[in-house]
Amino acid sequence: TPTRYQAISSEILFALSGVAALAYKIVPELSVGAGIQVASGSGKTNAVMARTAGTSPADDIFVTVGAHDYFIPAVTFSVLAKPIPRVTLTGIFVWNDGIRGSGDVTFTTNTYHQGASGSEFVPLKNDPIDLESVNVELPWTATFGARYAQPLPGARSGDPLDSEIWDVEVDASYTFLPEGGNNNRLDVGEEIVLEVARANGVPQEPLRVDEDDLEQFAVDTHQKNSVALRLGGSYNILPSKLGVSAGAFFETRGIDPSYANVDTFAFSRVGFGLGLQMRFGSIDLSAAYAHIFGETLEGAPPPHQARENATDNPQSGFDERVYRNGVLSDGP
Repeated sequence: TPTRYQAISSEILFALSGVAALAYKIVPELSVGAGIQVASGSGKTNAVMARTAGTSPADDIFVTVGAHDYFIPAVTFSVLAKPIPRVTLTGIFVWNDGIRGSGDVTFTTNTYHQGASGSEFVPLKNDPIDLESVNVELPWTATFGARYAQPLPGARSGDPLDSEIWDVEVDASYTFLPEGGNNNRLDVGEEIVLEVARANGVPQEPLRVDEDDLEQFAVDTHQKNSVALRLGGSYNILPSKLGVSAGAFFETRGIDPSYANVDTFAFSRVGFGLGLQMRFGSIDLSAAYAHIFGETLEGAPPPHQARENATDNPQSGFDERVYRNGVLSDGP
């Protein structure tokens, strides 16, 4: 499959710490807070690269990138305000440090060349090459929310099922990459050596790439800033005993569809949810149903073009010229 050049598989192991948080009530109507959580993780991603021009599997190199970062902090800042008793406003900002780890890359040359004979190349797994640093941007999110609640008559305390008739809430989130998705990079820590092997055992001079010539490899993921809108509410049919709730949301695309692939497919989506809460003394029973409708995009190669329609205009998108012996030829 052509997607082997994007990703074949990923294996990720991660852990999350508990959340340490502090809050302070400045005045009865205004509170601020902050919390921190730390993630740790390691993973491997497998893909394929072409050794020479063309897409013959016999020339493919199997690539495994392994990386780890055991300290990935994320901090949440929040503000909670109640300008009037029935209205609650909140603002939340989540900052994420992203992945700033290290790792290695392993190349297996001619990985799919089976049944080779004579001077043909056979698969050879190279020694791992150190990666001095591995950087991956993780998104930051800003959220604003507002809630209105209609209280039950009389002075009541407790949670919303005990103290409210109904409520409605709306919020909006803006998710973005701090550097626009341009800061995903690998820094090579040593010379790159690509070893190959022949079926007849004749030694082959390896390909050597000096560290200074390929000091850094960067990838633009073409991710897009996205917006999410959510609306929901609840109604207590029998206060302190039975309540129902419903809500819906919409999210915009988080990826340029021209660059979407098997590991980045944040398309737009909409969804809704229904909920039911029943209270029996000190026991609550809750049930919920949600459904998400994701955007459908069809990916296809460009339509076939007849060779005779090729031109010598490099801007045409169908250029007939080729390189021969390092020189651009005018011939097809």
